[in-house]
Amino acid sequence: MLENVMITDNSYQLLYDAYTGSGGFVDGSYLFRHKREDDEDFLKRKRMARYSNFVKVIVNALTNPIFKKTIVRDFESNKMMEDFMDDVDGKGTPINIFIKRAAKWARVYNRIFIVEDNYTAEQMVGNKEDAMQNRQFPYLYIVRPDQVVDYTCDKSGRFLMFSYKVRAKMSKNDLKANSSYEEWTWTPETWSCKTDDKLVSEGENSIGIVPVVALSASDEQEDNPLPVPDMLHIARANRDIYNRDSEKREILRNQCFPVLVYPMTPQMAAQARQRDENGNEIGLNIGTNNMMNVDASASAMPEFIAPPMEPVNVLQQEIKDIIDDMFRQAGLTSVLAIQTKQSGVAKQWDFEETTNILADMAENCEMAETGIFHLFEAWTKTEVKDLKVKYPRNFNITDIVDELDKAQKMKDLVVGGTVVEREVNRKIAEVYFADVDDKRYAEIMNEIETMPPDRGMVQSEE
Repeated sequence: MLENVMITDNSYQLLYDAYTGSGGFVDGSYLFRHKREDDEDFLKRKRMARYSNFVKVIVNALTNPIFKKTIVRDFESNKMMEDFMDDVDGKGTPINIFIKRAAKWARVYNRIFIVEDNYTAEQMVGNKEDAMQNRQFPYLYIVRPDQVVDYTCDKSGRFLMFSYKVRAKMSKNDLKANSSYEEWTWTPETWSCKTDDKLVSEGENSIGIVPVVALSASDEQEDNPLPVPDMLHIARANRDIYNRDSEKREILRNQCFPVLVYPMTPQMAAQARQRDENGNEIGLNIGTNNMMNVDASASAMPEFIAPPMEPVNVLQQEIKDIIDDMFRQAGLTSVLAIQTKQSGVAKQWDFEETTNILADMAENCEMAETGIFHLFEAWTKTEVKDLKVKYPRNFNITDIVDELDKAQKMKDLVVGGTVVEREVNRKIAEVYFADVDDKRYAEIMNEIETMPPDRGMVQSEE
């Protein structure tokens, strides 16, 4: 049996920086210094380096389509549940935005954790109406893998203990807030909070389970709560592009500022090196502040020389190859990578791969939301009746004109009646109205479902 592999804090930091474009991509510390590069030149190159963020493009491409379609969240009327969905974190964030944000971090780290906490009895004031008025009911926040301190699981993977650090406060002048971290520990029976290894508060866990829901991007490493992220290899590739782009730019700068080769006699060279009493050169001052003297007897003509362009071409091709490989690893060859000639079958396979990746993520989001709602029931001692959460599963990239044409041909065939027509109209609406807001989309779908029977298919006069 293979042991679970733990990745280092440096790897987690690289993932965070690669997605946000921060850290070493801002100060240049992710650049690798060449062995012949002196301190001043390397510092200058670090200041000029720029970061092309492909990691964020890939993460967004594997997340955003899930939330462009209608997500069904249905349950029997429950005012507190509705208020919770409108503000799941106490900061006014609706559940759709929160889960979308969590899904992106899950794509970056392969798995993140959503903690559903609640106010203690001492913090609660008044009755249930007061609690709803003051928003004193469960709230969510995200815990990234690099924040996890320790955990214990049973053989089925359920947490028996979960400990993590979260930032208690931050300020403009203390962005790291080293002294403002809280370490929280949950078990099915208790909870506790420490600051600087000192116990600040503790209490009984009234719901009898650890209130943590895992959201995964994929399930390949389900037996490991902290799996090695798939995005880590892509982040490293992006760091490689960052370095090669900086090296390429350095060569191009030298190309733009070539060295002047000037033939001189020994007397002329000596004169060019002479300086006046103030230290200023009194000899020749020609070129772009760079000049190399050669013996005049060599019969060489004055000319500018520069580094060859071959290294730039090699670096450019390597950068292109790395970018293509990043999108291939992400399963986005046909969506975002540089276009190549492919057969229709090959393109369809690429679309299927992308669709499957999105569908897997959508299913995991659906499971995470269901877990969140069950924790809400446990915290509030209420039952959310007829709960239904359904995420879309079909993310094929379709041509609207082609889909509408196929739909019209289907109608012209007069296959079936009202039921078939409704399904055809639903598929048309999914393609044509994909960019409308959720409320209007729901109205369109409801209108299609309630279409009267006498509006069945009519055969084309042609």
